[in-house]
Amino acid sequence: MQIPVQVKVYGQTVLSNALIDSGVEGKFIDSKFVAKHHIPVRKLIKPILVHNVDGTPNQNGTITHYTLCPLLFENKLTMAFLLVTALGKEDIILGLPWLKQRDPIINWREGTISIRQTTTATSLAQHTTKTSKPLKDLIPAHYHNFIHLFEKKAVERFPIERPYDHAIDLKPDFVPHNCKLYSMTPKEEVALDEFLTENLHKGYIRPSKSPMASPFFFVNKKDNTL
Repeated sequence: MQIPVQVKVYGQTVLSNALIDSGVEGKFIDSKFVAKHHIPVRKLIKPILVHNVDGTPNQNGTITHYTLCPLLFENKLTMAFLLVTALGKEDIILGLPWLKQRDPIINWREGTISIRQTTTATSLAQHTTKTSKPLKDLIPAHYHNFIHLFEKKAVERFPIERPYDHAIDLKPDFVPHNCKLYSMTPKEEVALDEFLTENLHKGYIRPSKSPMASPFFFVNKKDNTL
């Protein structure tokens, strides 16, 4: 099954299709498609050896690079960790890990697929928020004059714009070190995907073309979410 997808590259939109295949144990993007649209990639610390169905080595060899790619399905933005390899006629293949993570609604009779707006964990969190006590009941009375500072929208704003910017310029001969790729549990992958999707949508972050990356730390909350 194929679904239309928009790939976001440096603020530009590339129209394509993604093949949904539950028999594939991974998420992939075609190397020629990556080169054609100048999609930024990073090198894997340990190459991945690819095998055919019969167990023989794939003629395309090992997978050495990946990309963290913003994808837009039905106006729903999501970040996808895609391994770069030769896919023939396909641009993007989303396999079983993606299906488990996004849990889309599939209509086999009509041949359509819909991406859920939120995951189960997010839906439960929203329900909990709606049924929680009013903010005024949670804050001591002597702080009620400052109640606006405790509202969520107070932190969802940008700092005051300044007439100058700050940049870190690297030396021309600087050679960046390869960043270690840390494995994540399915729960951590969903949490990271939701964080990136939400903050990309708000404009707090944007796709980076830097070859360097920072590690992402997960902390368990009291409700067992991350």
